[in-house]
Amino acid sequence: MLNRYKLKRGTQLAMGDIKAIISTDIMRFMGFDAIYADITQQNGTMTCCVKLIDGIALIFRDKGILLDMKLNAEERKAIYCHELGHCFSEKQKGIKNKERVIEDEVDSDTFAVEKCGILVDVLESALKKTYEYNIASIRIRQEMPTKEKVENFVEEMTARKRNVERLKLKIKQEENKQR
Repeated sequence: MLNRYKLKRGTQLAMGDIKAIISTDIMRFMGFDAIYADITQQNGTMTCCVKLIDGIALIFRDKGILLDMKLNAEERKAIYCHELGHCFSEKQKGIKNKERVIEDEVDSDTFAVEKCGILVDVLESALKKTYEYNIASIRIRQEMPTKEKVENFVEEMTARKRNVERLKLKIKQEENKQR
């Protein structure tokens, strides 16, 4: 497997404001090549993010935040599969958005369910805990988000909830066809 960057366990990385250390070797996860890097320093409260290098999804994760969110193993898997969607979804391949785009977030949620087999209820639970954590962290940091940030947050939350409902309906319709 081509890995010209020599990404291996123990390697320290820096990506923008994030510093991390690779915690796994290249592994096959849900049918995709991935490496996990544990965030050691960041400005903000990002749970996970991903970067595609040589066809390998490098998933940065903040284990402290994931623990604080009280995600169970299936919910963490849903988050990781969502991140894989940013790399491997047909709609997002080759796109290098630095800004958070609602359509990409919805597409990655759909990818987690349709390509990785994540149960919709598990995704919904992970999203709920993510949003609750984000709201609580604003209070803890006592920073006042701009009106635009709040509106974007609500718009994204609404779009993703709508998508979860759409996925539930789609699965129910497929189950009814099979009867």
